[in-house]
Amino acid sequence: MAALFVDGEPVEEANSGQPVEVLLPETVFYVEAGGQMSDTGEIYYWPENLNEPVWSIQVTDMRR
Repeated sequence: MAALFVDGEPVEEANSGQPVEVLLPETVFYVEAGGQMSDTGEIYYWPENLNEPVWSIQVTDMRR
């Protein structure tokens, strides 16, 4: 993750359930173009040594 934003301001962390914007250097999510809708889904941070994710982000919109 390159950057995390809350209400348009860069932050180091966010609270559970708080809407955020994430800046990624690259992604497999499709960005809306040519009339096709953006992909949606979830991004997880799941270290190999744990049995569950540390955090996840629900992706509802993609922008360039």
